[in-house]
Amino acid sequence: QDYNCYGYSCVRSLSASQNINHADTYTLFAQSIYAGC
Repeated sequence: QDYNCYGYSCVRSLSASQNINHADTYTLFAQSIYAGC
């Protein structure tokens, strides 16, 4: 699901149930894991 929302600040503004289906959430999560955060 898109929610017409992109980037870190957008991901932070979505609810948990919205983030489960949001592509940017998964991208930011994967980048954090790769960076060792």
